[in-house]
Amino acid sequence: MKDELNKDKSNFIRENRDMPREKLLRLGADSLEVWELIAILIGTGTAKRDVFDLSKAILGYAKDSLNNLVSLNKNELLHFDGMGEAKIVKLLAAFELARRLKQEEYKREVEAFTDVVSCYKYLSSKLSHLDEEHFMVLLLNTKNEIIKTISKSEKDVRFTSESEREYSSYFKESEKEYYFGEDLVSKGTINQTLAMPREIFRKAIINNASSIIIAHNHPSGDPTPSKEDYNITKRLIESGHLLGIKVLDHIVIGKGRYYSFHDHGEI
Repeated sequence: MKDELNKDKSNFIRENRDMPREKLLRLGADSLEVWELIAILIGTGTAKRDVFDLSKAILGYAKDSLNNLVSLNKNELLHFDGMGEAKIVKLLAAFELARRLKQEEYKREVEAFTDVVSCYKYLSSKLSHLDEEHFMVLLLNTKNEIIKTISKSEKDVRFTSESEREYSSYFKESEKEYYFGEDLVSKGTINQTLAMPREIFRKAIINNASSIIIAHNHPSGDPTPSKEDYNITKRLIESGHLLGIKVLDHIVIGKGRYYSFHDHGEI
């Protein structure tokens, strides 16, 4: 009798372990809970914790937030017993696909700049999950549209810095090559002097930008500008005046929040 009960229990566990996959095939992916989708990606649990408990623990750590979930990094996932490199790679790949899908949607909104919110959503998808400061610039034309093409004649421009060498990979043999007008200027805190005016305006000059939007993230999640943020904004506005390139805004990206210098009347 005891053996029969154990057999029934094992069958029940095995059937329920396969349930998310069967449910997805039968009813579609949209019928699954988030923890079930995570369980499918993870695949297996451990002797002490099945895959369902593990997936629920990861989602709980992310406070049941998809934004928090896709922001988890390798080190955070390693804290969970049963999460080896193979499972982590699957999750991180899924998270990156989710971010890129979001970026693609927001990019369509921001290609013709209309408001700060559309820019924030796009920039947030790029910057909010990062654990160090990144400084970005969006290049705009006279219609406040994101610059999207560069000409073949600009292929011969010579670059000296590492960031410029990366940029040169956008140039190909075609007469016109698609390019979304954004530039990652630096990684690390602004006060490391990487976000200097000449670095920020170089691509704007090369691409005949009429104006720019500058942005960086605060890994702490608090978008409140620091003293250095105010100083660099002032310097960039002054430099832009001299070059004839207007700084439309400086957006500081936090976790689910942002600070716009333009909205606060500081640009």
